[in-house]
Amino acid sequence: MLPVSVNYDIWPSVVPADKECEMTIAPSSKAFLLFEDKEYTIKIISVNSDELTYTDPKTHKYLKAIAHDGIIKFNFTFAEEQEHIVLLYNDEEKLLREMRVYSLYEDLYALTPLMGDFHGHSYRSDGKHDPCDVISQYREQGYDFFTLTDHNRFYPGGEIDEVYKDVKCGFSRVVGEEVHAPQTTAHVVHIGGRESVCEMYLNNREGYENEVEALIEKVPENVPEIYKERYAKLMWVTEKIHSVGGIAIFPHPFWRPGEKTYSVTSEFAR
Repeated sequence: MLPVSVNYDIWPSVVPADKECEMTIAPSSKAFLLFEDKEYTIKIISVNSDELTYTDPKTHKYLKAIAHDGIIKFNFTFAEEQEHIVLLYNDEEKLLREMRVYSLYEDLYALTPLMGDFHGHSYRSDGKHDPCDVISQYREQGYDFFTLTDHNRFYPGGEIDEVYKDVKCGFSRVVGEEVHAPQTTAHVVHIGGRESVCEMYLNNREGYENEVEALIEKVPENVPEIYKERYAKLMWVTEKIHSVGGIAIFPHPFWRPGEKTYSVTSEFAR
């Protein structure tokens, strides 16, 4: 799910554990530049701290920092491998932003962390924005990759490629779609394949039904009779996704469309 816009953020957000690091807190736009030569308070809470009481914590760290050129720089040693909460306050003790920093030991710190979303929609299905607007919002929030998985539609991602084909924005659009096998409420997210699986049954419903009928004989015996046909349809979807080089993901098993019943019962999901 896409996060809300923020006014300030901290960099780097992933740091080596037990080593002093220079940190920067910067605004997201000129409208939120920090006041020149103004003192701000930074509170750092290491979540894996041993506290005796909730009401009088002793491990919280407080720093004073002066803003220059609209930003704040400070040095700090983040202890151990864990999450740290960084809180920025102005001189009136008003909280401006709650941020997160993660300290890692060398084995994990050597890796490159990426943030992405393999399941999102545009107004081409049940989203609210056009495909290019959706991906621009994800990029603005610092995501590294995104998959547009509109319901029964593979093509909207092409709109993104067309608009941004000459733009180097440091962001990857992974192809995808959300597959609805006919006559079942179970959905499967398809990412990374060479072509659409949805179009296979939309353009050849009879062929789809014949292939599903043949798969029913291959459904595991432990699947209850009431679910065998639906299970075969998901087998068909999964096999087709794999055949075009994609990855199949079973999303939102406890989704309740319209705040009613689950789209898939707990028994079938298992």
